[in-house]
Amino acid sequence: MGTRYRAFRHRNFTLLWTGLVFSNIGTWMQFVAQGWLVVTLTKSPGWLGVVALAGALPFLVLPLIAGVIADYIDRVKLLKMTQTASMLLAFVLAILTITDLVNLWEIIALAFLTGTANSFDNPTRAALVPDLVPREDLMQAISLNSTAFQGAALIGPAIAGVLVGVIGVGGCFMINGFSYLAVIVALFLLRIEEPVRTTAIALRRELVAGARFVLSTPVLLNLLLLTVAFSLFGRSYTTLLPAFAKLVLNKDSSDLGFMYAMPGLGTLIGGFGLATYGNVRDKGRFLLIISVAYGVAMVCFSLSSQLWLILAILIVVGACNTAFSATANTMLQTRAPGPMRGRVMSYNTIALIGLTPLGGAIVGGIAEAAGTRAALVTAGLVVAACAILIYSLLPYLRAAKYEEQALLQEVAS
Repeated sequence: MGTRYRAFRHRNFTLLWTGLVFSNIGTWMQFVAQGWLVVTLTKSPGWLGVVALAGALPFLVLPLIAGVIADYIDRVKLLKMTQTASMLLAFVLAILTITDLVNLWEIIALAFLTGTANSFDNPTRAALVPDLVPREDLMQAISLNSTAFQGAALIGPAIAGVLVGVIGVGGCFMINGFSYLAVIVALFLLRIEEPVRTTAIALRRELVAGARFVLSTPVLLNLLLLTVAFSLFGRSYTTLLPAFAKLVLNKDSSDLGFMYAMPGLGTLIGGFGLATYGNVRDKGRFLLIISVAYGVAMVCFSLSSQLWLILAILIVVGACNTAFSATANTMLQTRAPGPMRGRVMSYNTIALIGLTPLGGAIVGGIAEAAGTRAALVTAGLVVAACAILIYSLLPYLRAAKYEEQALLQEVAS
């Protein structure tokens, strides 16, 4: 890898990253198959939003508790438990579907339980990354981590689009269940010395301490506010893709698979591009540019009817998504001390992941009232407008470049 991808020189990071790539291919297969199953059962884009909302509800509260726990217990052990729980839930959905016993309420219930497991998994995994690589390789590691999830969308949806017609949606769910073994095995192979933490947690006190830290760091508040807008409206397009493909474009499951795959290709371009570049100096301005570009790309995608053009635009959407997530994540991690990192990343998990399905429910409601195209156009415009307003009216993202230079000088000294 030479000097470009130094993060891969670190054994623990490489092990976990490799496991996540295989596991996330299965996750994307289930995501596509589940969306297709819901649309097939209900013939309604609104129910896609309801299922997404069920998966989002645990993310609205539980990551705060998970962040405290991740700051006080062995993060690797906690990840072993969350990954195992997610694996078992995938097997349950697979068995119900294969035996033709699945109902909509069961899909909703399992989405809620999976969201519960992930609400503990995501902040813990994010907080673990700085323990796997040195500080100078952190943005590169975070960028590569983004490719491990979003990049898997290049393969998983395309496979699911084909296999839905061959082995059915239940078979795709079963493959996802087995894919979790890749991460579980990687976690058992990690060799990491976690700092000694007490198991006696004063939960309320630590939650308050985490909230005070975020509130006392204005740049964190600005980052989280921008991420909220990005997640509620920008990333909600993934929820409506099955309806856009089947009900608007009259495409089949294989075309839907390619539509999900193209953002994955964009993610590889964006993620490896950031990792190659190494670091972005003016991250605040970079976030503004990326957010506006993302919103414009969403509008263009929503108004297009030619599949080839839609696929090309979705590559841009994926690249912008990864660039935004990796940059915001790096800014949060570098401003969070180790003992507080889990709690800071819990807020990011709520903003970036927990609110995305909630946004899907909101945009799904707009789609029911005004149509799928109109809902997606509205979402794209809101993302671009929010980014411009936050950057223009609040000074903290504009000043982030100078704050980061001070942080780097402090580390060097």
